[in-house]
Amino acid sequence: MLSSSLSGFAQNPAEAEWNWFQDLQTEIKNQDTERLLFIKKTALQEAVDVERTDIESKLSKELAFVHLTKTNELEIAMEHLIRAFEIDNIKENQEPLLYVYIGISMLFEKVEDYDGSTEFLEKASVIARNYQFTPIRLYINQKLGKAYTEIEASGKALEQYENILAFAKIERMPQLEAEAHADIARTYHIEKDYDQAFSAYQQALDIYRRLGNSLQEAVCMHGIGLLYHEQKETDEALEQYKAALYLLQNTAEWIPIKAKLYNSIAANYLSINNAERALANLRIANLAAQESQDQPIILNTYDLLSKAYKSLGNYQSALEYNELYQALEDFIQDEKTDRKILKIQRKNDISQKQNLINDLEFKKNQQAVELEQQKKSQQILVIIIVLIAIILILILTLFILLSRNNKNLKAANQKVRVQNVELQDLNATKNKFFSIISHDLKGPLNSLTSFSGLLMNHTESLTTEEIKMLATDLDKSLKNLFTLLENLLEWSRSQTGNIEFKAEKFNLTELLNKNKKLLEQQ
Repeated sequence: MLSSSLSGFAQNPAEAEWNWFQDLQTEIKNQDTERLLFIKKTALQEAVDVERTDIESKLSKELAFVHLTKTNELEIAMEHLIRAFEIDNIKENQEPLLYVYIGISMLFEKVEDYDGSTEFLEKASVIARNYQFTPIRLYINQKLGKAYTEIEASGKALEQYENILAFAKIERMPQLEAEAHADIARTYHIEKDYDQAFSAYQQALDIYRRLGNSLQEAVCMHGIGLLYHEQKETDEALEQYKAALYLLQNTAEWIPIKAKLYNSIAANYLSINNAERALANLRIANLAAQESQDQPIILNTYDLLSKAYKSLGNYQSALEYNELYQALEDFIQDEKTDRKILKIQRKNDISQKQNLINDLEFKKNQQAVELEQQKKSQQILVIIIVLIAIILILILTLFILLSRNNKNLKAANQKVRVQNVELQDLNATKNKFFSIISHDLKGPLNSLTSFSGLLMNHTESLTTEEIKMLATDLDKSLKNLFTLLENLLEWSRSQTGNIEFKAEKFNLTELLNKNKKLLEQQ
């Protein structure tokens, strides 16, 4: 039902695989089994001959699904799935394994090993999360929900159905939404959570009514009726059963659901001790059950007929239907036993072959771990090399800086040494200069002292002319001293760089005569 709900879904890169799977289901349903097997086997052999493993993998899956659906040759189906697994397992991309896991889950479902079925559906679900194609994810959700229900993991089953429901609401897909509500209702019913089951059935029922789907509307009503019946609300249950029958009155092809409805009505009447009405409905139910060829429905009808006749005191008929019930139950039980033995044998064979898949998966996981370790080792090696390179670069940079600093330091030291020598020379020159200055100043000052002593001590004995002569000599000595000081000042300015040099012609003889006069007194 999910496939029809998802028809017309938006394009997606993974849609080709989904379309292949859907087309294969249609082909298996419509084609003659023998012809289909011949075509697939021939194509598979051709793929093997030309060593096209990609085609071989796909044809192996197709043959596996044919055997699962048509021939029930589970061992052969498993062999084809193992071969597809061997081919697809070596690929880095896990997506090709998706339909292998779905096939193996169906195989385990066939032998009623729902734990095994769940295990492989969960593996398929992990791949589907990265598949980025919603229809296949919803398909797996639905199958996982039913598998979880079989192993009595209702919480996990509800989680799968809730995922489908959330998607259906967002994408506005009412058919899918109604299916999800119905699955949720049946799960809550199993758990005896009648309020939640009733609410979910009612939501499914409302959607089916809007869609005009009478069959599913009747199925929901039957479910609601069973909820009422189990809570001993017989009038409400009877109302639901009759409404469901009314919907199906003009639909002849849905015999099994009609038989179930009449049986439920009869059981409802028997619970309120109305055996006559129960028997009237059971006669119709028996006809529908026989027509349906559904053994569980027929068995339920025989059981109810035996109880109805017993309530009416017709023990002969009650015994006859009880014997029919016992005979059919024994037959069904024998069939179940035979199937169980066969399924156990098949389960053992399949489990042995599953070990091969587990070994292949283990080897692949081990290789993945080793590859991951190699990658980590390579990453660590690269990091170490990078760190060593960085350290070498830092050492080289430090060496260059130290060399440069040493050169700068040597240059600075050399400059300091030169400056020290120059400073010593300057200091020596200064000392020598001060010695010269002291000597040069001493002569004129001695003359001045002599003249001033004469004037102070011998003024009375000196004539006017002698005093005037001394004054003239004193003036000349002072002028010479002043000229000497001016020369010193000019020299000082020239040494500090504060004098502006202007080249000009001069009379050397005149300059020498001036300096001669400066020294005459000495």
